[in-house]
Amino acid sequence: MNRYTVRLRSVGNPDFRQYAPISEPLNVTRYSLGGIVASCMDYIKRNELGGGNWPTTIVNKNGKKFCSVSYNGRCWNLAKNDAGEILVPFDAYEVHGVRDHERVEDSQATGFSLFGHIAGCGLLCIGDFQTRAEAEAIQFRIENHDL
Repeated sequence: MNRYTVRLRSVGNPDFRQYAPISEPLNVTRYSLGGIVASCMDYIKRNELGGGNWPTTIVNKNGKKFCSVSYNGRCWNLAKNDAGEILVPFDAYEVHGVRDHERVEDSQATGFSLFGHIAGCGLLCIGDFQTRAEAEAIQFRIENHDL
């Protein structure tokens, strides 16, 4: 099972004469990327953060840097190129039926996975769900910035 961790925090926004963090930091562990994104969006809402208060937020997967979550809840893959690390966004999301970690027809599925697509890289599993409806609800929230 994958383990995702993130340290949620804020920074002051000098545009509003804030020169120190405006919220307490919080370490979060979840077992899906969707859970991490939901935690980020909840933290932003609960602490009334603006875009200028949201620092670069790195998500670790099983102890290694995996992606970053921006203020609007989008996940950005930490892809490497010859110049170093660059950010590559998911360009689409898909839900597929799965059984034993393999894609199958919905009628044969024992669960459903939400995937983010990266051009030239393929699909990256964001989270696993018991029903297609649960997976599609998270997909809708991510695509509509409603987490």
